[in-house]
Amino acid sequence: TSFFNIINLNNTENLYDFQSLKNPQDFLNTNKEILKGGVIIVATGAQEYKPYKPKEFMYGTNPGILTQSEFEEKLSKNEINAKRIAMIQCVGSRNDERNYCSRICCNVAIKNALKVKEQNPDTEIFVLYRDIRTYGFNEKFYKEAREKGIIFIGYEKDKQPNVSVEGGKIYVEVEDRYLHANIKTDVDFLVLGSAIIPRTDAHNLSEMLKVPLTQSGFFLEAHMKLRPVDFATEGIFICGLAHSPKLLSESISQSLAAAGRASIAALETIPDNEPKIIGFVCNWCSYAGADNAGVSRFQYPPNIRLIRVMCSGRVEPEFVYNALLLGADGVFIGGCHINDCHYISGNVHAEKRIKNKKGVKEYVKDAGLDDRRVRLEWVSAAEGQRFANVVKEFTEELKNLGPNSLKLKIR
Repeated sequence: TSFFNIINLNNTENLYDFQSLKNPQDFLNTNKEILKGGVIIVATGAQEYKPYKPKEFMYGTNPGILTQSEFEEKLSKNEINAKRIAMIQCVGSRNDERNYCSRICCNVAIKNALKVKEQNPDTEIFVLYRDIRTYGFNEKFYKEAREKGIIFIGYEKDKQPNVSVEGGKIYVEVEDRYLHANIKTDVDFLVLGSAIIPRTDAHNLSEMLKVPLTQSGFFLEAHMKLRPVDFATEGIFICGLAHSPKLLSESISQSLAAAGRASIAALETIPDNEPKIIGFVCNWCSYAGADNAGVSRFQYPPNIRLIRVMCSGRVEPEFVYNALLLGADGVFIGGCHINDCHYISGNVHAEKRIKNKKGVKEYVKDAGLDDRRVRLEWVSAAEGQRFANVVKEFTEELKNLGPNSLKLKIR
């Protein structure tokens, strides 16, 4: 986390000048601070559909007609004292405008109905549904609700319940698709299972980050199976309700996946003011030492990128020269300790090639660079701490030396 910051993109109004920035990795947070960003995770969530226009099921005309979230808030404050309650599912979803299921509505309705029964067992509750979708193990709560006397009435898509308000009372009429009979009753509360819909500013954020939306207005991942938390745009990831309606457990799983993918991408990005190190490490000792450092949680700067070779003696001078020419500020070669080489004398050959007269270090010096930019070290498989210390020392040394001037000349 030393190279990037996490910011909240919930309020996109304060990000209006994002695209005018000279460096695309600089962006503005809500306090107008410039932050260096390596990756972005879009986790802006979604919002509840409010059926004001048109007034579906007379929403907004009576204080007893509420959405599930509004009802849940009153329920949490113990403000529900009712003789009869009706709940209508699939409000604003699974229709021509929004053909998707919001996934959580049935679970929330059953949870709130059970809570009402817990507070007042005598309350009559009717759940008017097209299909009950209690995903996964939540089916047991549906069974519990039926056992506690909650009545479920199915209706057809083209025969939605009719709601009227007469003399301050709420009336609900529905045709039971199994009994083929009309049922009409007055209720104290009518609770609407409203759809989960995309945030109103999702389109602005989509244009800002140059990432696509689905036809429904949610953010679209790169590939449903192969890259489920990636966007096609590199370095930007997605999770939670911003992606699609989902259960809390699914949002948590997706957020962990996005964080994992983002951490990899962040490590691949080293700011220009930090030294970049290419490491050639032998398969048998130094690479295993680096692995030991990771497993043992020995901390070292993330400035180094390792390339595994079978032996340090396999590192050709051209590897070092090309690394420096193509942008590395330093090159690290790691091998087995002398007399421990798996190929008998590969490390001895590497030492001669790097340090002897007319060796790599001398050629680097002739090119106008400090020969300390090339470092040879012996690290065994058990020396994770030594590997971490060597990388720390080398990074600090390169910071003191400054940027690779040869790299700057060829730009």
